[in-house]
Amino acid sequence: AVKLAENLSKKLPIELLVVGRVDEKRKAKILANAKAEINFLGVVPREEIPEIDRSAHLYFSAEVNPPCPNAVIEALACGLPVLGFDTGSLAELVPPSAGKTVSYGGDVWKLEEPDISALTEAALEILNNLEKYQKSARQHAEESLGLEQMVEKYLKFILKRTL
Repeated sequence: AVKLAENLSKKLPIELLVVGRVDEKRKAKILANAKAEINFLGVVPREEIPEIDRSAHLYFSAEVNPPCPNAVIEALACGLPVLGFDTGSLAELVPPSAGKTVSYGGDVWKLEEPDISALTEAALEILNNLEKYQKSARQHAEESLGLEQMVEKYLKFILKRTL
């Protein structure tokens, strides 16, 4: 995320918001070497997440091989375009109209260095067409990721297996 923010900051003003617990030593090291504006928010109450999502322009899912990240679904529901690697279920959750998933670039199982340049290009595509991606993110969440749609999909799956 830091390398992505540094690459993007060469082309436009950017602030990276980091939500969650980060070790103080690691945080200090990142801030001492950062070439982009980084703001560590720490652990925030769950009810504040939608407000943070709505204030952002892009959600970067840094998780490698995510099974079904709720944070991605929540971001889309807030109209926040999602960027991440096409590993795990991310490519299934995020259609090209609502964000971008890119190839990891290395061996994801060995946690080799990811392809930051591909992430940077995808982020720029989203940010340069932000309104379109925001509308599509929200629309996708409403049409495909709501509670009613989830229950309907579970029922179809269960009925298909039992009949």
